[in-house]
Formats: sequence, structure tokens, C-alpha cells
Amino acid sequence: MAVATTVSGILAAVNGALGLITKGVATHDESVIEKATQTLVDEIRELNVATLQTSEDNVRLIKSVATLEHDLKAANEEIAKLKAKKRELSRYELTPITEGPVVYRLKSAYADKEPIHYRCPKCVNADKTGYLQPVRVKSAQYLVCADCEFEYFAGFLPPPDYSKLIALMAR
Repeated sequence: MAVATTVSGILAAVNGALGLITKGVATHDESVIEKATQTLVDEIRELNVATLQTSEDNVRLIKSVATLEHDLKAANEEIAKLKAKKRELSRYELTPITEGPVVYRLKSAYADKEPIHYRCPKCVNADKTGYLQPVRVKSAQYLVCADCEFEYFAGFLPPPDYSKLIALMAR
């Protein structure tokens, strides 16, 4: 708005100077013509400065808009990523194993498409798959993360049942 006011004022002054030049020519007064010409030159110079300032302002605004568009695109990509993660995590429920840690477990409703499995919460939060693999060490059962190699204690296994083997050997 300030630039438009400045330009309007300069154009009014230019019109006034042109009027004085016309009057000076009509009366053949060289001093009026010279003074009006100098005023006209000064006003045109101010108009050029105002135009340059407006151009610089426009360049700054264009850069600001480009930055805002870039930031908006990045924010939209982040939102899409978070929505996809939320959709993926909605297929899981946090389930305690033994008395301590909790892990993500695939909900039964999704078990028709893939087997029920467990995922490491630390890795899931770090955007890794974090599938937990069962590992047996003597009579203890662990779930080990394939990504971070953290071991979740899953409890003790009952001793093996040898009754079928004994019955088979007794025949």
C-alpha cells in the first residue's frame, strides 16, 4: 500500500511538472521550463527508486513463498508418513511377555494374511521392522530382535515330554 501511495504521489508530481513545462513553453519562460524539467527528472528518479524497491520486495516475497511451499511439502510428507505408521501400528497391540517387557503383537484379526508375530517396540519407534525371533537357551525362551538384537525374556519352557518316545521304545 505504501508503494502505491508513493507511486501515486510521484505520478501526480510528474503531471504537475509537465503542466509547468507546458506553461513555460507557452509563455517562453526559460527559468520555468528549466525548473519544471529538473522537477520532472527528480520525480522520475524517485519513481525508478520506488520501482526498484518494489522489485526487490517482490523477489523477497517470491523467495518467502518458495520457502513456505517447500516447508508445506515437507510437513505434508511427514503427515503422510505418520498416518502410514499409525495405520501400520493399528494392526498391532502392545502385549506383555512374562511379567516385564511389552512388545507389539499382530492382532488376531490380521492373522489371515500373515502369521501372528511380535515386534520390538524400540525398533518400531525408530521406524525399523524389529521382528522378534524366538530363541531357546536351555529351558529359557527369548524373543530376539532381528534389528537391534535386544533379547526379551519370554519365560521358561516346560521340560520335554518323553512319554511318547518311551512308549515307542517299549514296544
